[in-house]
Order: sequence, then structure tokens, then C-alpha cells
Amino acid sequence: MLALLAGVWWAGAGLGMAQGTDATDESLPLNIKDDDEPQAALPPAEPVPAVGPAAASPEPPPPAGPTSDGEIVRKPVVEGAVLLDPTAPTLTDPLAKPLPGTDPPVNPLLPLNPAGAPLSTPETSAAVKPVEPIMGSAPFPKEAKPDGGPVMMGTDLQPIPAVTPLTADLTEADFPEGPLAEATDPWVFGVEVGSVYDDNIRLSSTNAEEDFIFVLSASVAWQWGDVRLKRGSWARVFYKATGILFADQSGEDSLDHDVQAGVQKRAGRLAAVLEGRYRRLSGATPDLGDRVERDEYTARLGGSYDLSGRTFLEGNVAMNAAHYLDSGLSDYYEFLGEVFAGYEVSGRTKVSVGGGAGQLKVDGQGRQHFQRALVKVNRASTGALGLTGKAGAEFRQTPSGNQVTPVFSVSADYEPIEDSTRLSAEVFRETVASGALAGENYLRTGGALRLTQRLGSRFVAGLETGYERLDYSDAQDGVSSGRADDYYYAKPSLKYEFNKRRRAEVFYSFREDDSSLETYSFTANQWGLSFGLDF
Repeated sequence: MLALLAGVWWAGAGLGMAQGTDATDESLPLNIKDDDEPQAALPPAEPVPAVGPAAASPEPPPPAGPTSDGEIVRKPVVEGAVLLDPTAPTLTDPLAKPLPGTDPPVNPLLPLNPAGAPLSTPETSAAVKPVEPIMGSAPFPKEAKPDGGPVMMGTDLQPIPAVTPLTADLTEADFPEGPLAEATDPWVFGVEVGSVYDDNIRLSSTNAEEDFIFVLSASVAWQWGDVRLKRGSWARVFYKATGILFADQSGEDSLDHDVQAGVQKRAGRLAAVLEGRYRRLSGATPDLGDRVERDEYTARLGGSYDLSGRTFLEGNVAMNAAHYLDSGLSDYYEFLGEVFAGYEVSGRTKVSVGGGAGQLKVDGQGRQHFQRALVKVNRASTGALGLTGKAGAEFRQTPSGNQVTPVFSVSADYEPIEDSTRLSAEVFRETVASGALAGENYLRTGGALRLTQRLGSRFVAGLETGYERLDYSDAQDGVSSGRADDYYYAKPSLKYEFNKRRRAEVFYSFREDDSSLETYSFTANQWGLSFGLDF
């Protein structure tokens, strides 16, 4: 339709030229109508003079129509008859604003063509959001703290994952600490520096000691492929070193390490994944009740096979181990295998049932055998809500007797306002081998809530809070300690983002453990300031 109107206008301009008159003075009014509904004719608009470099040119552009030499001068046409000629009639632009040294006003949202006139081509002028690498301030979604800022490894009291986890799905995140980069920028380097004041560095109930802690960490990550969703082929390697220095208690100085590697290959209906992680940590857990250096190892070999468009099989073989550098603590080794059969209810929701069997060995103690029957539900987060859950029963045989325990692990992410408000929550119940009390397990039941809220374009406020109940029981022949802990923690924070790669954060952390054994009770407060840089 626009091309037809341009042709009518061009013919009228040529006729006016042949009669020795100005073509723009006798321009026909523009009649714009749809195919089915006519519209009223618009009055002719005033000519729009050129804006930009062409405005200073002493020679105006040649009019349309035949010249004295018989050559036909055609109006420039772009993207389906969009006229670029500044003398073409145009409608009044309600967004037009005066620019310095220009008359008439020009719409600043439209680019200028070489002649200086606005170029109203929606197909070509649409803004394209650049792809920015997602850095350490936005780690993998499931286990990490969303927009939690720099992770002060070794200073926060972060409980270690369960010794006998319910195992991870192929699409779940297993590397919470590492930065995440797009495949177009596979190499990411990061530096974190911070200072923390802690009023109870030894987590003691009777002899609290305060100190200033300085933290410096450096990381490097390389990754390729579908690292975010983990549905296709991908590979990833990550390393982070964290130095922790105490102003007064130099004997607590440490150097922590975190090495992670994973690879997944998808070929048709079959996908296989191999992941591993090693960590040297010096922080504390509620079970240990103090800062303890330890080595933690995890590895998993998993696979899935699509039987049809909606049914699938999947399985995992996993290993977990911990070695404490304190000889008074109990090392452990665990092996676990699982098989599930599932059905894809919709494009985002999968349900599967299955079970597993494993063995737990604690140094100096007898072996424990266990079996699990589980139901899993996974709802992919393609909008505001994502959900992953598994629940069932665990049957455990120990030297002290048999136990049947309900177990579950459910996590959900809710983002009502994209890139502004995010809420995540999790609840869990699982059996864990105690490192502090040899020959005992504890039933860990609890939940956590994390909230982040963007304030303007630079500030992000965060809150993390949680509660855990630890109930200890004898797993060997002997007398149980009867220990039971109630552990609470809360961490509000405020982060300022200089840009996508540079940030600063202030935070406060409160931790309290109310234990039936006074040795493991404590209250601790931390105030911290940290800076982060990714490049």
C-alpha cells in the first residue's frame, strides 16, 4: 500500500515539474486507509527541511521526475517504500523535540539518514539488548544465594551439604560458588577482597574472642555449551583460591581451595554427565561447632535416556567423602546408586519415581546400609516460578538397629518482577553422619528463605534467613549423647553495582546455636564490607 502511495506522489511531482511549477506546492493529500475501512484524507503537511550535514549544502537534492537530459531521478526507497527524501510530506511527530541548531524539531528516538531526516523504520531501528556475561554476583540458581554478592568462604558459617544427599538431577546446578559466563565469553576471571569484624571467631559459648578478618580470593572459570540449563552438551572447569588472614589470631590463617569440573554429552536420546568437586575448607558447621580444616570430595556419574516423547529413564552413581585434619574427628566415605523412570506431564513439568541403595562407612565404626524410595517433581523455571522437589522414605540398617525415616528436599524460586524481585525457599530432611561425635548420625530438618530486591538501577538489598534442627542418634552399639541443636541464622545485605562487573557490598550476619550440649552452643555476629571485580 505504501509503495502505491509513493508512486502516486512521484507521478504528481513529475507532472508539476513538466508544467514549470514547484512539485511540493501541488502535492496531493495523503489518503491512508486499510483494505476494508477507508479513512479521511489528511491535509498536506509542511515540507520538512533537511537536518544535519545536508542542511549546509548549497545545492538542494534534485526533484523527482525527468531531467533535461531525459534521465529519471527516483526517490530513495528503503524497507518497503520508506521515503528518505527530506522533501517528502510527513505527519507531525508527537515525540519530536528541538535539537541545538536545528529547526524543525526532530524525534531523538529515530536515527538520522545521511540527508539528515528521521528514519522511521521500526524493523531496523528496534533496540537489541546486548548480551552481558553473568558474573559471580549471579551464580547458578538452585543452591546459590541470588545476587548475594561476594562469597566469603571460610568466614560464614555455612553448613556443608548432607553426607547422604538425595542426589542432583541432570539439569540442577551443582556449582553454586562459581561465576557463570555466556558461551560467547567462556573465560571469566574474578577477584574479591573484603574485611569482616567477628565477635566470636571460635564459636565458643564461654570464651568468645573477637578479631578482624581480611579475605582475598581469585577465581578463573572456563565453560562451553549449554551450561545454564544443562540440557544439551556442555563442559566447565572452575578454580578459586581464598586467603583468610586474622589481625590478632594469626594461628587461624588459612588458604581455601575450590576446584570443580564437569562435562555432559548429549547424543540423540541419550545424555551422560560426569561431575566432580574438591574443596579445602576452614570454616565451621553446626555439627563441628568450630573452625576446622577439612577436605571434601564429591563425584557423580549420571545419565538419562528418552524412551519416547514423554517417558524417560535416568540414573546416578555418586560418591561423597570428608577428611578432617583434626584427628579427633571422624572421616566418612559414602557411595550411592539410584534409578528413576519418569513422565513429562507438560513441556515444563516432569514426574518420576524410583529408588536407590547405598553404603556409608565412618572411620573406626561399622558400615551402614540404606535404601530409598522416592518421588521427584521438576518444574522448569521458564517464567516467574520454578520448583524442584523429591520426597520419600529411607530404610537404614546400622549396627545399633534398623530405622525408617521420611526424607524430602524441596526448593522453589519465585520472580514476580523480572530482574527486580526474587524470592527462593527450600525445606529439607535428611540423615547425616556426624564428624564431631563418632558413631552417631543426626537427622537434619530445616528450611531457608532468600530474598533480593533491586532498589533503582544500582542498589540490591538482600536477606537470607534459616533454621535447622539437628537430632542425634546412636548408629553403633553404645550410648547416645542425646544431643539436639536448634540453629538460627540471618544475613541482611546491601550491594552497590558500579556496573555488571564491579560491585561493593556491606552485610551483617547473626548466628546462634542452642544445643543440649553446652559445648556446641554459641552466638556470633559479623559485620563486613567487600568489593568484587570480574573481567
